[in-house]
Amino acid sequence: MKFSSSCEDWSEKLAFRMEDLSPEELAGLQVHITTCLACREQFEEYQDMEQDLREYAQTLQAPDILDILLATRYEQIQYEQRRRTGVSRLLRPLYQRWQPHRSATRDRPSSLWEQKKVIWATMGIACLLLTISIPFVTTYYTRKFDNAWAHPMANKQFSLKLPLIHHGWAHAIAWSPDNNYIASLWDDDKLLVLDAHNGNTVMEEPSGWGSALAWSPDGTKIAAIGSNDLVQIWDFSHRLNTALLSYKQHSLPVNAVSWSPDGTKIASASDDGTVHIWNAQTGADIAVYQEHASRVRSVAWSHDGKYLASGDELGKVFVWDATTIKTLVVYTGHRGAITTVLWSPASAGRAADTSIASASYDGTVQIWNSLTGQLMQPIYTSHKTAQDPNGPIFSISWSPDGTKMASANYDGTVRVWMIQNDKDLSIYPDIADIARNRSNWVFAIDWSHNDNRIVSAGAENIFIFQP
Repeated sequence: MKFSSSCEDWSEKLAFRMEDLSPEELAGLQVHITTCLACREQFEEYQDMEQDLREYAQTLQAPDILDILLATRYEQIQYEQRRRTGVSRLLRPLYQRWQPHRSATRDRPSSLWEQKKVIWATMGIACLLLTISIPFVTTYYTRKFDNAWAHPMANKQFSLKLPLIHHGWAHAIAWSPDNNYIASLWDDDKLLVLDAHNGNTVMEEPSGWGSALAWSPDGTKIAAIGSNDLVQIWDFSHRLNTALLSYKQHSLPVNAVSWSPDGTKIASASDDGTVHIWNAQTGADIAVYQEHASRVRSVAWSHDGKYLASGDELGKVFVWDATTIKTLVVYTGHRGAITTVLWSPASAGRAADTSIASASYDGTVQIWNSLTGQLMQPIYTSHKTAQDPNGPIFSISWSPDGTKMASANYDGTVRVWMIQNDKDLSIYPDIADIARNRSNWVFAIDWSHNDNRIVSAGAENIFIFQP
């Protein structure tokens, strides 16, 4: 904080609260700061400081403590003034600014010693009030969060925001089989594995730009798409700095990878219109599926390992035998490119793999019989809006019990809904937040394997929330 000598007459008025200035003084100050850079910067600094303190008081749920916080802030400003400039003439008016209900024409503390006595007294009161308020604030937020967990529609804002990792986009996200780690691919060519409990990075590798990854069933390895037509296998159990295997048999970029349930094979889908099945240990090709007439965007193994489903850019989903490589069903219900295909988990009264969920750029999620291709549930269209009737759905994920679905739209929302009736249970985040920041697209989501947590990835951050 430093003023030029020509602004000494204005320093005192700058330090007052605006409500303490007369209309004439306020008008004169407003004119002056438009022409004096030093005073304008000082004025903006005071305003920012006061706003920060007001927001802090609001987080404490104790607005009455604001005046005390403003007064005690003076002690820090006083120290900075003396340390950096040695200028003391600004201290008295600055102290005056933070005193509640004090007029600009009233007497000020006559000496620095009197000012310090007031400061130490207010600091003591502030510490006492903060000490008393901590148990009440803790109880308030504990009850608030408990209610948020208990009532799904009430927790639109509740989440664990893992530390900011990169100034970029996360294109892929996946829980480890034991739910302790989260793997992610970023547009700065990094594969990151985070501790799901505290957000610490436990593994970071230069994987290249890729859009999909998958954990091995035993959680020891990660298959991640690298740049261009490359798929790499990384050893997570030993945290090796080099890939165990690089698969390069596709002629165009790879869009999706999936491990077989027994962990011995990997299926990869590519822009070259093929799905390759290859040995996860050696990289040797086992089979190539070539029935698609366009880029293949998604692929998934059935839970029993007998079948594969793959979706392409023309909106078709093919179900085929993983051994004979013969097509069994072709589903044509979508009107846009397929982004995700998933086999159903086992649910009450129904075996696993009886249905397939497919998401598309046409803004719908469709659930259909994996043996006949017949639609089994109403088409989910809640992501569609009047402003954007065809907003693409980038990612979907089944709940572990097979009764719910989470879907992520490019507008930045994740919707959790009941499969039986398409009823929305929760929407994350709040729609008002989306209106304020349209850049928070959600590219990938994944439901944890044995509990009720969802992880989402998009712009710069990873979020974990419980619907």
